[in-house]
Amino acid sequence: LLETDPRDLRALTQVLDGDLVVVLYDAVSGGAGYAARLTRDAGFSMRVLLTMTRDVLECTNPDCIRACSRCLHDYSNQRVWHELDRNPALVWVDALLNGVAVSA
Repeated sequence: LLETDPRDLRALTQVLDGDLVVVLYDAVSGGAGYAARLTRDAGFSMRVLLTMTRDVLECTNPDCIRACSRCLHDYSNQRVWHELDRNPALVWVDALLNGVAVSA
C-alpha cells in the first residue's frame, strides 16, 4: 500500500480487556511516518489496508493450508514459519470488514 520495504512497518498484538489490539509502528530508526500515513495522510484508510490484507490471506496457492511463500512466509519471519496460520487472521479481518465485533 505504501510501496515501501515491508520491513519498515511492523505490528504487535496484545489482548486488552478481552479485545485484540493491533499496534502498527515504524521499524525505521527515528521513525519514517509510515504508520501515521496509513491512518491519516494521503487518503489511505484502514478499510483499504484490511482489504489488501484479506487479499494476501486469501492465498492463491492451491497447496497452501496454513501459510506459504505466496502469502505469509518471507525471510524476516522464517524462524516462526511453523507457527503461522493465515486462517484465524482471515476470519478476524473479514469480521472487521463486515462490522462484526471481534473479541480475542
